[in-house]
Amino acid sequence: MFPELSRYVVISIMFVTAIPMPLLADELKLIPGLALKEESNDNIFLTTNSRKSDFITTLTPSLDFSSTTERKSVSLTTGINWLTYARNASLDSVDYYVQSGFSYQFDPRLAISVLSGYVKDSRPDRTDQNGLTLKSGSDRQNYQLSGNYAVSEKSTSTLSYAYSQEGFDSPGILTTKVHTVNFGQDYDLDRYLRQAKLVSNLGYARNLTDTSLVDNYTFTLGLTKKIHELWNISLNAGGSYTHSEFEVSTLVPPAQIVSATIQADDQGWIGNFSINYSGEKTNASLSFNHDITTASGRGGTTERIGVATNLSERFTKELSGFFGMGYSWNRSGQNQFSSQSIDEKNLTLNGGLRYDFSKYVFLEGNYRYNNIDYSQLAAQARQNVFMLRLTVRRDMMDL
Repeated sequence: MFPELSRYVVISIMFVTAIPMPLLADELKLIPGLALKEESNDNIFLTTNSRKSDFITTLTPSLDFSSTTERKSVSLTTGINWLTYARNASLDSVDYYVQSGFSYQFDPRLAISVLSGYVKDSRPDRTDQNGLTLKSGSDRQNYQLSGNYAVSEKSTSTLSYAYSQEGFDSPGILTTKVHTVNFGQDYDLDRYLRQAKLVSNLGYARNLTDTSLVDNYTFTLGLTKKIHELWNISLNAGGSYTHSEFEVSTLVPPAQIVSATIQADDQGWIGNFSINYSGEKTNASLSFNHDITTASGRGGTTERIGVATNLSERFTKELSGFFGMGYSWNRSGQNQFSSQSIDEKNLTLNGGLRYDFSKYVFLEGNYRYNNIDYSQLAAQARQNVFMLRLTVRRDMMDL
């Protein structure tokens, strides 16, 4: 019934069992779960006009497994989302996901980790992690291998490689593949500045579609510091160089199509800043970033400016709440970072409450507002979503 899910579950299990180490653990968890979500959505296609509303029911059985010892950890998470639309039955679907991870500490100085995941999501009102609208279901797979090495008591090196691929249900949206390599180095500045680290990162990303190739090189230098016991700040800044190649087709009279490759080079600055507060009952964060990032399905990358803030509060032992706001601006001239021009602004507001009936059962209710400004079309898409979700989870190892 679920061939892709079955394949990735089998691959993940084979990966875990192929590790030449016993899985006996200091801490072993096996957590089945079941969630029922009811949702009221007034713009299920994220359209700028002729908005359609619907009530959506999602049933999610899930299973989490983890095994942890002093030197290693293994995890596997999988689940199925049954979506039922009250008024638009053609959108009913069965989606699924699986994620696995493994980490091992060879000695006090060297550690490695491996991650993999697969997600099938058919919802047509999706936005990606960078704030760009997708308006199509997709299948996404990702893999990552990373390692860190303590060069000295004060300095650590990190090297990682990641690969992701996303294909879309809509034929007009391009399958996107991304290769990413990052090398980071940090240095403890406690001798000069208490609870502070100097961090640097050198990165390379290759974004590929059938009609485009974008290579992006980045370098940043920054500082992380703990202020008092509750506050942390992080500041990074640097530059980027982007080389792009796009295939374009031109109709030449009377009826001849001529293809050509356009190349472009661009450079600029990138950076991010964040401040975080972690208290006994209150947690808050504020972040800003400016970077060059993948524009899934758009044929290249995009220049992105993003601001986000989050606040969570535990009112009682059982009752907690949260509020969040995010704003992103994605832009690219045609054949600059992407084969098509991009100019989208996305404002998201969300807030909600959670009540824990027990250690195993909790109820969540929240509201989300999206406002997407398509500057090139001089049009906006607005969406209001109300959601209520009941979740039951129990660790079988506690029985």
